[in-house]
Amino acid sequence: MGEGGGVAILAGNFFMYGGEISHNKAIECGGGVYLLSGNFYLEDGSMFNNKALYYGTAVYIRFGSSFYLNGGSISSNFEPSSTVYAFERANVFMNGGKIFNSSNALTIKDGVLIMTGGEIYDNTDTAIRLQNSEATISGGVIYRNSASMTAGVVVSNGSTLIMSGGIIYGSVESGVPEHLANQSNMNRTVLHSNHGAIVKYSDGTDILPHIDGFDIYTDYTVEGR
Repeated sequence: MGEGGGVAILAGNFFMYGGEISHNKAIECGGGVYLLSGNFYLEDGSMFNNKALYYGTAVYIRFGSSFYLNGGSISSNFEPSSTVYAFERANVFMNGGKIFNSSNALTIKDGVLIMTGGEIYDNTDTAIRLQNSEATISGGVIYRNSASMTAGVVVSNGSTLIMSGGIIYGSVESGVPEHLANQSNMNRTVLHSNHGAIVKYSDGTDILPHIDGFDIYTDYTVEGR
């Protein structure tokens, strides 16, 4: 199919309480699920081995729609596109569940991410990318991801990240066991921001040191507060 290799939701709500969505392919977007207008609730079950030529190998959402990852797992969805792709005022609420063993786990472009729980780990590209978006992390764990530059979170193009909880594990040098660390081949960067991005704790304190608007946070574990 062009959009929505497994499930295409043009308007309405989709609740997934078990089973699997797997081995699907979209010629364009949303290898597993394509959500144009409405809500997708993943409560349990698994999504794996889905593909899309452009965006969202597992899930693609847009136009103010919302994806609620409350449980279950998303895995083994690989390049060329992001595993979960939210675009044009779309929202991702990650309250539980797991995204692992894929490429880039989450890309939010012109949207909102609220992460209160769950795990993002063992992915072969940046865990979370924010582009002109707003994100709040108050729980959950981001660990054991790998990338050529930034393995944890990239905050760019005027995005804002507020962190009041959760953990982004740093590199081996920070004292985190090697098997839990996010490994970036260049500088082992945990958090990276540019182009007017704002990265703060909920109390307003800067997480990143500001150096000419181009910030790199290296070799540390970031814990929300």
